[in-house]
Amino acid sequence: MSEALFEAEPELERADDFISAEVKRQFEQVPEIGARWRWYDWPYRFIELAVFGKRIRRFWPKRLRRGANRLLNIFSAFNRLERERISFLDDPLYTLNLPEQESIRLPVFWLVEYYSPSHAGDLENRLSKGKWRRDISRPGNPPHESLRRGRDSRNPGGWAHLATFVPTDSGRASFDGTRAALPSEFASVDVRLIPIGSSLTAVVAEFRLSQEAQFLLDAALRENHDPQLYWTKGTLQVRGRMFVGMRRVQFAREQLHDVGRTWMARELTTA
Repeated sequence: MSEALFEAEPELERADDFISAEVKRQFEQVPEIGARWRWYDWPYRFIELAVFGKRIRRFWPKRLRRGANRLLNIFSAFNRLERERISFLDDPLYTLNLPEQESIRLPVFWLVEYYSPSHAGDLENRLSKGKWRRDISRPGNPPHESLRRGRDSRNPGGWAHLATFVPTDSGRASFDGTRAALPSEFASVDVRLIPIGSSLTAVVAEFRLSQEAQFLLDAALRENHDPQLYWTKGTLQVRGRMFVGMRRVQFAREQLHDVGRTWMARELTTA
């Protein structure tokens, strides 16, 4: 164990030297707030001297000092933002850099809607409507019958295929699918019903994405992720480029999920 630590020491020292040199470079290019005459240095210096000076500080009420301190923190955030824009520009540990020969592809995702016993009747009524009888892949086996059979603890049923939807303008043949007005992000939607014991039923929708939508996360990852200012709990903070990139990827994924949830809610609530 001691030998392994001894061998790792040179690597740790090089990492420390790299970080120290990088931090030094950042502060040389963007000194601490109040060290120059940038736009935020002027009000920062004025508040610091007028409110927090040694001889005058005790004359200001506590509430005013708190307000002045919040202003100093706001101006300091702009200083940190300026420094963040030049920090670790080529370090993969601080940026989201995807190699040109690689890509992120999301071909499919699933959404699940759970129905408790108190909503079983509502779901059964919805599945007995004509829209779900358009599924020709399981003739003679209506989905609401599968639901009722699956909730019978004496005769439990497995999963049941409810419907497969494909876009109305789809050029490919679909012998087991129903043409419907799907959002442009989806190439098809496959819906199944899965009874979970006698007390819970899951409606599972499998969304297969269109060719363009499959690479939405990849496009979000390759954008320029400049550092940002954001408010949280009444304070102004700086978000680094890596976290800006992560939030953009998360937002792109959430947008896809929102489109799926909206479609699923409409299909399961509209006759």
